[in-house]
Amino acid sequence: MTHSSITHISTVHPAFDVRIFHKECKSLVKQGFKVNLIVSHEKEEMIDGVRIIPLPFFKGRFKRMLIKPILAFIYALKLRSDLYHFHDPELIPVGILLKIFGKKVVYDVHEDVPSQIMDKHWIPSHLRRFVSIIVKGIEKCGCLFFDGIVAATPYIRNKFLKMSKNAIDINNYPLTTEFVGLKLDGKSKNKTDKIICYIGAITKERGAVELVKAVEGTDIRLYLAGTVAPKNLLESLEKEEGWKNVTYFGQVERDEVVSILSKSQIGLCILHPTISYVNSLPVKLFEYMTASLPVVVSDFPYWRKLFGDFESISFVDPFNPEKIRNTIQALISDPKKCHSMGQNGLKAIKEIYNWESEEKKLIDFYKDLDICTNP
Repeated sequence: MTHSSITHISTVHPAFDVRIFHKECKSLVKQGFKVNLIVSHEKEEMIDGVRIIPLPFFKGRFKRMLIKPILAFIYALKLRSDLYHFHDPELIPVGILLKIFGKKVVYDVHEDVPSQIMDKHWIPSHLRRFVSIIVKGIEKCGCLFFDGIVAATPYIRNKFLKMSKNAIDINNYPLTTEFVGLKLDGKSKNKTDKIICYIGAITKERGAVELVKAVEGTDIRLYLAGTVAPKNLLESLEKEEGWKNVTYFGQVERDEVVSILSKSQIGLCILHPTISYVNSLPVKLFEYMTASLPVVVSDFPYWRKLFGDFESISFVDPFNPEKIRNTIQALISDPKKCHSMGQNGLKAIKEIYNWESEEKKLIDFYKDLDICTNP
């Protein structure tokens, strides 16, 4: 039996998105599948066994949402793949069209989009509930067509099981091989450097203001890496007293992520308890654990239930900068505890929360869709 051709499609994510390219696509290549990736890129090329089919870059959200899906559909049909795996809600109509053309289609749901819309700053607040209802209806309609749903968390999977009998969670756990050979176990860090980090999208809902306030009046340096949204939030943060303790890197590549983690003593994930966050599984949290960092996170019941037994995480009130500060200072002043927590987190990653276990689930899911053909 020979493996067939699979095409992943995204009009939103970058070409080398960790989940799409480095995890899913490369895992499929390793299993012998022929893998295409339709995504915004400068040119067509083969990288790590993945054939990248380039979509043009467009300025402006609405132009991207209108034109890119049309081009993606045209390119997808030309490839004549055995299965199409798409990653963005704006591609649901494309997925339906591909199904009408007799193709097998899988929708990869990275986020609880209807809930997430309620926090989108670029959508007028009085329209968000209406848009959320519309998107939920579109997802429900799409499930009538798609052969399967791949969800990034168990919570999202359970929501889609109400709409599709073939929904599975492929959790966005880290690649344990990514930090191999790097000394990130806490022993190599300079104990005189009090550095903490947050890596990811920087918004009010993700605790940006509280993080900056938490380092105010301390000798702790906060490394922030990611895109600030909306743009005027950066101006507000720069006016905070704690900003002088911040090193802001902007959007960073994976090698810079590793560099930041290697210099940090604590990882932070202080999200607000919005509908889209309280049951989420932030990638950054697992990456901190992979880098053997102790982690300070919001005290969500789901997270406490999931991680409370590993003794690698401290839980805090995400709206209380003083308590966040006190927790961070207590950890930094106790290097032995920091090291122990970091090792506990790394152990949990190696034994449970790793991509290698999710990779097998993904391959088995594809096999159940019967996309392999006899030579």
